[in-house]
Amino acid sequence: MLYLALINGVVCYVVWFAVPQSAGATLGALSLVVQPLVGALLGILLLGDPILATTIVGGACVLACLSLSGLSRAPAPHASVDTTPGT
Repeated sequence: MLYLALINGVVCYVVWFAVPQSAGATLGALSLVVQPLVGALLGILLLGDPILATTIVGGACVLACLSLSGLSRAPAPHASVDTTPGT
């Protein structure tokens, strides 16, 4: 029980608020998408959970989401502003 309080409560709380400050909000938001994938992989590796079709499909969805979020978008065109005096 002490392990749950210290690791899940304190360490995760500190890490959760440290990531956006050091790496930015975008990376912090992407970490929310990766958490189920990491949980499933740890369950498979450490607990011997079976690899089901739903696990594979879910992992593929997470990876597709990550790849789509990494695509660069063309910058929005800026409206030209006339800065000449007296206009």
